[in-house]
Amino acid sequence: MYKYIIISISVLLFFSCNSKNKKNQTTETNKKAETEKVIELQNNYAFIQGKNIEKSKEILFVVIDPHAKGQEAVLRFKKLTENVNCTVIGLTDVMNGQKDFMTKIKNDIDAAIKTLELNPIETYFVGFSGGGQMAFNYGISNNANGILMCGIGGVQEIYNLGNIPLAMIIGLKDFNFVGNYYSPYSEIIDIDNFIRFVFDGIHEWAPENLIYNASVFLLNKNNKKITPEFDGEKSFEIFKNKNQLFMAFNALEVAYKMSSDSIIKKQIKNFLETPKFKSYITEFEAGLFSENDRRQDYINYLNTKNLDWWKDEIKEIEKLSKSSDNQVSNSYVRTKAFLGVLMYMYVSNEINNQNSPVIDKYLSIYKLVEPNNPDYYFYQAVRDLQTDKKQESSNNLDKAFELGFSDSLKVNQFFK
Repeated sequence: MYKYIIISISVLLFFSCNSKNKKNQTTETNKKAETEKVIELQNNYAFIQGKNIEKSKEILFVVIDPHAKGQEAVLRFKKLTENVNCTVIGLTDVMNGQKDFMTKIKNDIDAAIKTLELNPIETYFVGFSGGGQMAFNYGISNNANGILMCGIGGVQEIYNLGNIPLAMIIGLKDFNFVGNYYSPYSEIIDIDNFIRFVFDGIHEWAPENLIYNASVFLLNKNNKKITPEFDGEKSFEIFKNKNQLFMAFNALEVAYKMSSDSIIKKQIKNFLETPKFKSYITEFEAGLFSENDRRQDYINYLNTKNLDWWKDEIKEIEKLSKSSDNQVSNSYVRTKAFLGVLMYMYVSNEINNQNSPVIDKYLSIYKLVEPNNPDYYFYQAVRDLQTDKKQESSNNLDKAFELGFSDSLKVNQFFK
């Protein structure tokens, strides 16, 4: 069995988390309305506290969203503050692409400590996507009590941080899942200070119950005695009966890491030794290697295949993403999401060259992959302006705003 799946491409995606489509934008609007009912705002952060305000001042969670949507991110911690006396701050001025993010995080923490009169004995750092990498970088540099990273990949070398507990949450359909994967037979299963939760989802903030359990893991590694809300045995049986054996393994892995129960560890060992699981995981890992090769091929094909080829290929990807075979469908959902991020990266880099010979082709492929992505319409508006199509530029910019584009810095950069 493979000990690791080494994925170089996913390292490129650490800080890549492009805007959501209109459906997700509507969901975010609803969450924002709900958020405003339960949290409070300061200049550069939103916050929520436990029931006992004085005790809540001793435990601080710092939450970093890649788009500085701290107010919405904090809502994911409502369950935690209902069960644990702590303060959670979501930063609203820290986002992807900032070279001075370490300074901004420090300034926001200092401001929160002063304004909320906090006395943090323990500090935990949490982030999603690029925010997860920022949380990691700041946390290891500032002796964090724990770090929670959601939706990141390319992290094979950081599972063991020694004295700093580390939790990860990743969606099975997240394009970063491939870079987050490690074999059930690797030594990572024995790292006491590390836990990974896998859920059936895409590249997004994890469900509140998983964030709660991951946070509880970190807290308990700092000598708390908080009861998690996770039934590993029940989840194991559900996934096993559905023949989702990797998810069944993860359920046992989480149950063991949350409890250190030797009986569960023995159950894991026995499960891994079954011929059915060995056969399943061999096929599972072969699929991940094939998926990684497919990604590299697509990078190479950007400049060698024409638009007709791309149209047919994307249709095939969409077809396979709806396959009745879960492994196939998950793989192609991830592939399509990967292409969306890839095109965002290539377009955002190439758009700065007005005479680029490939930007129009890249934009066309981007639209094929994500026809409702506001970033596509924004960059198409920029390109229209570059080619003196002022009315088309105005229409596409309006469409970008309609779909949820909100990056004022980019607007000022290209539409002065």
